[in-house]
Amino acid sequence: MHECRLSFCVTAWLSMVLHLSMWGVVSGQTEEATLHTLSQPESVEVLSMISRQIRGNSEKIHTWQGQVEFVFDNYSRGEQAVSLVEQRALHKSKETGIPREVRRRKSGTITFILDKSKKSHYERVTRSQPIRYYDTNESEVGTESGPYEAVSIITPESYTHSVAVMSEGHPTGHWTEIEPVTDTTTMGRKGIYDPQTHLNLGMPIWEYLDRMRGLFEASGRPQLGGHTIRVQPETKNGKTQFKVLTPYAQGAAAVGGNPDPVGYMSLCFSVDDGSNLVSLELADIQGNVGQRVDWDYTRLGDVLVPLEMRRRNYTTSGEIQYDAKYVFRNQKINHVLDAGTFTHKSIGLLDGDVVVDKIGNKKFRYEAATQALKAISE
Repeated sequence: MHECRLSFCVTAWLSMVLHLSMWGVVSGQTEEATLHTLSQPESVEVLSMISRQIRGNSEKIHTWQGQVEFVFDNYSRGEQAVSLVEQRALHKSKETGIPREVRRRKSGTITFILDKSKKSHYERVTRSQPIRYYDTNESEVGTESGPYEAVSIITPESYTHSVAVMSEGHPTGHWTEIEPVTDTTTMGRKGIYDPQTHLNLGMPIWEYLDRMRGLFEASGRPQLGGHTIRVQPETKNGKTQFKVLTPYAQGAAAVGGNPDPVGYMSLCFSVDDGSNLVSLELADIQGNVGQRVDWDYTRLGDVLVPLEMRRRNYTTSGEIQYDAKYVFRNQKINHVLDAGTFTHKSIGLLDGDVVVDKIGNKKFRYEAATQALKAISE
């Protein structure tokens, strides 16, 4: 019933606003429409709707578990590639010599578990293959580092980080430390799981949208360095979307220096995907894109969760500098988690592994028979 009411509200609202001729959006249109900037009242209404729906979707998630398969590609070109080949002692082709472009690939799996009520986060990163280097012919020119596994657990009381020593793809021992939680530690573990809360905005995305709405309510047409914040509708591939374009500054400009923006951040929200964020783009004032991130979603019951995420960074000349792809698997929401999920029992410790507790200034040794940590006397 709740899902039906939500769909009805969205459909009824759109049936009203899509008749505004200034928007230039035609129902069923498959090509990208010419974008028009909404008026102040329309911008306030749209920002309010998007914020409300995103927050509502997020608040339905209490526990969340799944795996993410990731592939990261970093590109080096020209002299940077030559330097990389020399530093890493990579292979050189007998025919062409040192490659002028090198792709560095890292792949693996992330297992994650979130419990919002306990404000706890579990993450296991497993890399079963070494980091590999390729030239433009897709020939492997070298490898570095071997299989790797690390577990991180964040609770309100502590931050646990454990790295496993691997042999033939299996852990043979762990080094584990427990530290107090600090702002730096927590903010540094942003994760990749929920784009609505883990963007570099310093706040959940609905709070960011609420602040944008407040600017429109206060000043009508908010500006930064003569460039306005804009809300623009479009129909793309038959889907209704809204873009929020915000001028942004960096460094001194962001804290009261030169107010001239260095570029625009474009956040695109899809009504057909529960008003969730489907793309983020950072571009300079001339429109040259420096970074783009895209999300696809899937539905679990009446909740939308990410299905795939793609991030690309570009050089000033428009070449791909960094390419990351994340594919989400085996997701579960709102299920009962094991009581030991956010304790040492979920790390995978082996008999005799040492755990250093920096909070209590103590050392422990793991006893597999009892699954307990035994204090080590100094």
